[in-house]
Amino acid sequence: MASNEERKRCIVRRLIATAVTTVCAVSLGGAAVGEEHVGTDGPSIDVEIESNPVDGSDDGSTDTTGDADTGTTGPTIPDCVVENMPGVGCGGIDPNQEPDGGPELPPVNPADLGESVLDTMYLPSPKVSISPGPPNPTYVNLWTWFWIPESQWVPKSKSVTLRGTTVTVTVKPETATWDSGEGTTTCAGPGEQWVEGSPEESSCGHRYESTGSMNVSASIGWHATWTCSGICIADGGDLGVLEADAGSAQLEVRQRQSMVID
Repeated sequence: MASNEERKRCIVRRLIATAVTTVCAVSLGGAAVGEEHVGTDGPSIDVEIESNPVDGSDDGSTDTTGDADTGTTGPTIPDCVVENMPGVGCGGIDPNQEPDGGPELPPVNPADLGESVLDTMYLPSPKVSISPGPPNPTYVNLWTWFWIPESQWVPKSKSVTLRGTTVTVTVKPETATWDSGEGTTTCAGPGEQWVEGSPEESSCGHRYESTGSMNVSASIGWHATWTCSGICIADGGDLGVLEADAGSAQLEVRQRQSMVID
């Protein structure tokens, strides 16, 4: 069996660049100094192996790596064993080889992904609708209608996929919380829009007891849930109820004056 010294070898890779022959010689058993080049076949390194110059005149060598005009000879490269070693190139790594895989990633937690999706969803402030209302006043002891337009009372969904796990978050409007300026009330829906011929009272509104300028605001309570498809450790879950920023409007409340006519 060959000794370690006898098993010393180097890898020679010759790449043709434009009008230049770049020689890459790597000694697996000795020191080498390299300079990086880019050839037509990809990056390479010129490597100068530490070796004493050999005088060609002493042994009849015909090496002409030196200056042709002066006849001097330069350092010779030791004999090399050219081997096909997959995964090893001039830089020690074959650029065409896929890198070794790291540790296996844990499965995606769909509930956590759902929380992240919910944080990115835009929930607009509701438009506050009042009747009687701006630009007209309402009056003390008169039922004042509150509602949110049906166009804003619709579910919203958003999906995100991560490593084969797709999570869809859906938010649905459930309640509307109103601050009339005299207190708060929660309605189970958007309320009804007042139209000519409507009854005196609606499911959502307020009867004012005092006069003044009132700041009327409303916020929607959105119920959020998530579902999972693809690679899932759970099928779905609840993300709770959240409220978006409130919308508001100014309302003037007046007292009706009664007149006695004889």
